[in-house]
Amino acid sequence: MALLSREGIAHGFHAERWAENLQALESGQLDEVMVLVASGTRAQTGRDAAFEWAIEIPDRSPGKMQEDGSIDFRERSLTTVVKQGDLIGRLIPPLPGTPGKDLLGRPVQPTQSVTIEVVTDSRISAKPSEDGVLSFHAAVGGGVARETRIQEAKNRSQQRIHLGIYPISNIEHDVDYSTGNVDFNGDVVIGGSVHAQFTVRATGTVSIGGYVEAGACITAGKDILIKRGVVGSTTELVASGDVMAKYIQEATIRAGGDVKAGSYIFNASIRAGGQVVVAGKGEGKSRALVGGLVWAAKGITARSIGSPYNTSTRLVVGIDPEYVNRADQIRANMQACDEKQQKLLRSVGLDSTDLALIRQRLARCRTPKEKQGILSCLKRVAKVAELEQGLQQELSEIAETQRKLAFRATANVQNELFAGVELRIGEETLTLHDDDAKVSFRLIQEDEQLSIQKGPFKGSLR
Repeated sequence: MALLSREGIAHGFHAERWAENLQALESGQLDEVMVLVASGTRAQTGRDAAFEWAIEIPDRSPGKMQEDGSIDFRERSLTTVVKQGDLIGRLIPPLPGTPGKDLLGRPVQPTQSVTIEVVTDSRISAKPSEDGVLSFHAAVGGGVARETRIQEAKNRSQQRIHLGIYPISNIEHDVDYSTGNVDFNGDVVIGGSVHAQFTVRATGTVSIGGYVEAGACITAGKDILIKRGVVGSTTELVASGDVMAKYIQEATIRAGGDVKAGSYIFNASIRAGGQVVVAGKGEGKSRALVGGLVWAAKGITARSIGSPYNTSTRLVVGIDPEYVNRADQIRANMQACDEKQQKLLRSVGLDSTDLALIRQRLARCRTPKEKQGILSCLKRVAKVAELEQGLQQELSEIAETQRKLAFRATANVQNELFAGVELRIGEETLTLHDDDAKVSFRLIQEDEQLSIQKGPFKGSLR
């Protein structure tokens, strides 16, 4: 005990256990090299907070392609619909742990429990219970929007769940003269087709159970999902998210995310901030990407590309169209800055910012007011020049981002690749003069020279 006291051990010594060990040592029954004298008390971990969903929360995949190339909306996995009063989920509060003690009697704090904060909009109500559980109910019917974030700070983890209800418009049949054009703040679910010349606009996702006919226009703040096909050279689809359809023929598609066709793409104009995938499913020989301009920032994958009867297929990968648009805007703004500077300089009798010429001009001033006017004008010129310098910096950053993207993007062909296809990756262009099969293309740099390299196809169609 004197030894324990000298070492400061004030906790975890069990005299009866030590007496047993001492007796075993003296009798030769205990031959352990290390003998436990004292042990601390382990801190007991508490219970983390938990959110128990009362509704089905599937993954975020836009839809599932069936064997015929159409989109199965039963696998849409984007919207969970609730009615007024439905229970959405329950927040189970955390329970604190129990502190332990070390050998010196000092407290050992348990690991802090994970906490969860639920942030809701006005369409969701929270009801507390006696045991501290919060139940969240839908105050109105609609689709459940949710977002989860995890924050780490000072060895403490907190999860934040944002919940909201947004409206859904259900149109059981076609969009035609019986419905008129559709403009809705939320998701739009259309059971039939969108007829020629009609427009559908939604801040959320647009789901179409039939076709999009020639001349129709669809705009979505999220995804556009079409069970059947899209036709027409005057048809236009614009989505901030993904676009999925069984086939796309001659239409114009603009997507912030991916563009996926279950069967084929023919003579279309497509620009995607993500990938373009042509799965080539269904019956018949038309299971390819043929004709038109297909531009995908992150890459193109198709079962077959080109055709012996159509040599106008153009592919662009490794260039984000949004960055291209922004770069064009920057160049226009820089041109406007140049013109503004020249106009300001001419207003005070100067044609450049050469320091010697400015001094000569100031020396010719007849009054202090005239001199002050020139100096004020030069300050405005300097501010415009500073703005132009910032634009130039942004333009350089975009160029570097595009360069990195070009080295990551690929063009992949699972089966046939026909001669006549023009492929551009980044700033390099390659025209294919011979038929090929099961190949993949990417941009490489060797000895400071850029080139497009061909290799075997190793990917898969999703």
